[in-house]
Amino acid sequence: GSLSHEIEVEEEAEMALEWVDDLKDEYRQALLMRHVQQLSVEEIARELGKTANNVRVILFRAHRALRKKRDKNQK
Repeated sequence: GSLSHEIEVEEEAEMALEWVDDLKDEYRQALLMRHVQQLSVEEIARELGKTANNVRVILFRAHRALRKKRDKNQK
């Protein structure tokens, strides 16, 4: 791809990492375990001492918070 496209992708990735850093600890931790460490919901639940349903809710809320930050930034 073009250099300008690579720079744009890199800037978007940096922004996304900043948004993740701004999340509540619980949200950030669950997101990183799910998407970086590739853990299952059940594995995350065991690690955090929560139920699988609770982890699903945490992940849903974390994703929603990231979408809100992204949408706010695009305006």
